[in-house]
Amino acid sequence: MKQVEPQLTPLLVNAKSAAHLCGCGLSLWYELAAAGQTPQAVKLHSKKLYSYNLLKLWTDNGCPARDSVAWAELLKAKNNDR
Repeated sequence: MKQVEPQLTPLLVNAKSAAHLCGCGLSLWYELAAAGQTPQAVKLHSKKLYSYNLLKLWTDNGCPARDSVAWAELLKAKNNDR
């Protein structure tokens, strides 16, 4: 019997995957990111990557702007849960 490997959820995704996960095109994603409307990307060497968990938190809470009070409170609550 063939053993099935468990599927792993990536911890970080590139902009193309982030856009796909959030249901928009890459050009719109870049527009939103430039306007501060997406979670902050982390930079690893020369790549900008997005936390899957933050994308989930962001979409589950109505996609608040990065500099909004609502987003700051969500991040604070998330950090306090650790």
